[in-house]
Amino acid sequence: MKSMNEVFLLGHVGRDPEVSKTRSGKDRATFSLATSYSIRADDGWDERTDWHKVVVFDWLAKRVEERLRKGDPVMVRGRMSSHKWTDDNGQARVSWSVVAREVSFLRSRRDGEHRDLGMGPAPGSVAMPPQAPGEVQPDDDIPF
Repeated sequence: MKSMNEVFLLGHVGRDPEVSKTRSGKDRATFSLATSYSIRADDGWDERTDWHKVVVFDWLAKRVEERLRKGDPVMVRGRMSSHKWTDDNGQARVSWSVVAREVSFLRSRRDGEHRDLGMGPAPGSVAMPPQAPGEVQPDDDIPF
């Protein structure tokens, strides 16, 4: 049986990317990503937020460092990865991160700009056709 490890996250960047080098000299960028959801509460609905650590390597790490900022809406496509380590008290710990293969910067109301980074569109994805002069494109339905 084959297995699959594929993650798609759509959210907002929690902090500017931090760039470092791996032991082999590759660029590595990390940033936090907030995804929100609602749950029913006694008096209506409560908004909850999950925080995800995202890691990007090589040339994409540099591009993310140059263009990604705290608060930006972004879509990340990648895989879940675990990292085992021992804390200062000798306790075995495991942390999880998303190793991104594709990072897509979404339209921002702040600058109206659409930026896209990554390895190209996901298989089976469809791109919007170019806008003809004078033609109005409908707003996207992403609520931010």
